[in-house]
Amino acid sequence: MPFVQGQLRRQPISVTIDSQCAHCSRPMRLHVDSDLNYRSEDATDPIIYLPIVDFAKLRAPSIIDAF
Repeated sequence: MPFVQGQLRRQPISVTIDSQCAHCSRPMRLHVDSDLNYRSEDATDPIIYLPIVDFAKLRAPSIIDAF
């Protein structure tokens, strides 16, 4: 995830995500950066979010295992 890597490295990072709509299966291409800014090459309005993890209650070995 670019947000995590960008914050850890203290440098801007971005990724391109090729996916599809869960509702209609239409292809989507999203560009997300380390500040969670995003843009879409398609006429889509995707939902981009950062999951909230309560680290005080996290029992998994890592944040990745929490998902």
